[in-house]
Amino acid sequence: MKKMLLLFAIMGIVFFAFATDFQVDHKPVTPVTAPDVTPQAREVSREVPEWEWAVEPVDLLSSYYDYFHAYTSIPIASQPAEHGGGKYLLYRTAESTGGTHNLSYSYVDNNYNVTTSAGVGCEGRYGDGDVDYATGNIFTSFHQSSSNVIFLYDLYHIMLTPGLWLDPPVTVLDVAEMQTNGVYPYDNDEFVWPKVAVSTSPVSADHRRVYVIPMNATSSHGSEGLPSENVVICYADFTTADLELQSPLDWSYRTIEQMDAWNAEDPEWARPQISMEVHDNVVILMGYLAHSDINGYQDDELLVLLNENYGEGDFEMFTQVATFDQENPTYIDTDSDSTYYLYRDAATPDVPYACKQDIIHSGHFNLVWNEDYSSISFAGSMGITFDSGTGPGYYYPGWNQIYPKRWTFDMTTHEFGFQDIYPQGANPNDDMPMQPWDLDEDGEYDAVYDDGMPMWEEVWPIFYQDPDAAFHNNETFTTSNMEMGWQAIFWVDGTYNKLATDGITGYEDWGGFVEIACVVSGNYGQTWTEPFFVNAKSDDVNYSSALDGLKPCFLFPADVIDIIDAEERIGRVVVLFYDDNDFGSFVNGNAGQPNGGTYQYAAFDITFPEPVIANDENIIPAIGSLKAYPNPFTPGTTRAGISVEFASLISAPAEISVYNLRGQKIETLFNENVKAGETLKVNWSADNATSGIYFFKLEAAGTIAASKVAVIK
Repeated sequence: MKKMLLLFAIMGIVFFAFATDFQVDHKPVTPVTAPDVTPQAREVSREVPEWEWAVEPVDLLSSYYDYFHAYTSIPIASQPAEHGGGKYLLYRTAESTGGTHNLSYSYVDNNYNVTTSAGVGCEGRYGDGDVDYATGNIFTSFHQSSSNVIFLYDLYHIMLTPGLWLDPPVTVLDVAEMQTNGVYPYDNDEFVWPKVAVSTSPVSADHRRVYVIPMNATSSHGSEGLPSENVVICYADFTTADLELQSPLDWSYRTIEQMDAWNAEDPEWARPQISMEVHDNVVILMGYLAHSDINGYQDDELLVLLNENYGEGDFEMFTQVATFDQENPTYIDTDSDSTYYLYRDAATPDVPYACKQDIIHSGHFNLVWNEDYSSISFAGSMGITFDSGTGPGYYYPGWNQIYPKRWTFDMTTHEFGFQDIYPQGANPNDDMPMQPWDLDEDGEYDAVYDDGMPMWEEVWPIFYQDPDAAFHNNETFTTSNMEMGWQAIFWVDGTYNKLATDGITGYEDWGGFVEIACVVSGNYGQTWTEPFFVNAKSDDVNYSSALDGLKPCFLFPADVIDIIDAEERIGRVVVLFYDDNDFGSFVNGNAGQPNGGTYQYAAFDITFPEPVIANDENIIPAIGSLKAYPNPFTPGTTRAGISVEFASLISAPAEISVYNLRGQKIETLFNENVKAGETLKVNWSADNATSGIYFFKLEAAGTIAASKVAVIK
């Protein structure tokens, strides 16, 4: 009894201390018990892309705070190769349950060795960071228990070693000061969970601009009083000399009118779930928007807020309905020989529920740019929901119908796109969600149970099994390499653990085992592989001894995929995750014991697939006899350019052209007649080409050959 009283006392301290530390659920989908029997999970084929551990998990610092250390950003910042080439891994540490939180970091050098793990010297939580591309210095921001937002930078470039942090740190948002000066729309606003970005500045070529963008933890100011995270944009221009003088920088502040209106419930409440990115003059916030139901149910919308003036002036808003109508499948029940609907009341199986596919359990993601910054994307999940007669928004968590997806916004057309990520179905890019019981899309169920009910692919891409905790424990973070067109999406998959806790036969020994899951793309996310899975279950095909004894959760990939071998398309993904000593987040009130865990650093070497390129009328084949070299090619070296050669077998007109990854013709190198047996050699300087993959296409006498080269600048 005394132990229980002590545990409740600890829980009370923790929840009181961190009451404003968590995002809270909003307009939640409602889990209900599935009718009839819970279906068995269908065994599926898992084709694993080639991968190996480059660095097996390494202990960093321990912490009693077993929860996310960033929400919609990646707390890993990579230095350019010319400025150190290392990585800063940011996380929070607490030496006891309910103790003070300190912002800590580990530095991984360019040989992938951890050289430093330490605190930055002050209290802090939810740290994010970005590296100044001109110096290799990291800029980081985080909030404190007072809800003040702190800003720091490390003067790496002076000593070429980490740890020379700005002292004293800068309070970029002082709550009392911001309320007094009218920066905060309301006196009780608390802007926390900051996102950091560094990019070019409108002041001069020598200046850069740093952005710190925290979100409001205070509920909306109206009759509904619901979470509605409007933002404050803090920005400052600086030079290298400013950093060397340890300047606190001169900060400017602004909010975004549309977001302030939602928080004010003017005219009605809405909640944006967004992340942010910056490139040159473009500041973009993207995600999805939940609407008020006070005057009737409204579908969620995809959301982009776009500014093309370095964050100054107006933000233009773009939205699109994010919900899809979902067919309610029918089947002939073998016992009654009657037609049943899959989603229905058990008492009236011939009366269908109205179904949709909604964004669900998708609160932790980041944004990534695609080729030439032409579009931007984020990953999350959708689930099948229904209206049971009392309103929409219900779902069956026991059926595990939560599926990773990806959304894209085109920077030119301002249109949204949609992709199935896992499972993909036969046509993942058709802007329609796959049907989990008809993945080959032939109009028939892939498999059925003995009673006639269709079977479906079961996925629970959330490490913890409790549906009530799913809002807090989901994650789909994306990393990329812009030069090579590589992208990877990571999540911690809890499908089999949930089947075990749900009591499904055949999965009893999966309790407490989760899997690191990753899908990869070799062409800026146009196509994706099947996921590879890694777990610590010794009798499973995806077992890795490197995870023995670990309970990985709250995993983040680095912000950049490193190039290990461009020709073989091998990239290295550094990851940071939390190894929980007891399964489940104690501080979030979900499960587990108050015994903390240890942050882990690791790295995967992944072979990224050859790009499959299609662009309307032009399809660039991936094979052929055309030869192009050197590969990769770096302009400005001793070679004048890329040599392209082939031997003609017949006399005919021939054309050799250069295409980019999007199938767009860049340049025609040759367009003349050739003779049989003639060896042709032409040169492409690539002077005006950006880094990336290029294809050389030969057309002669109705035949096509192609070769590809990576250009690295």
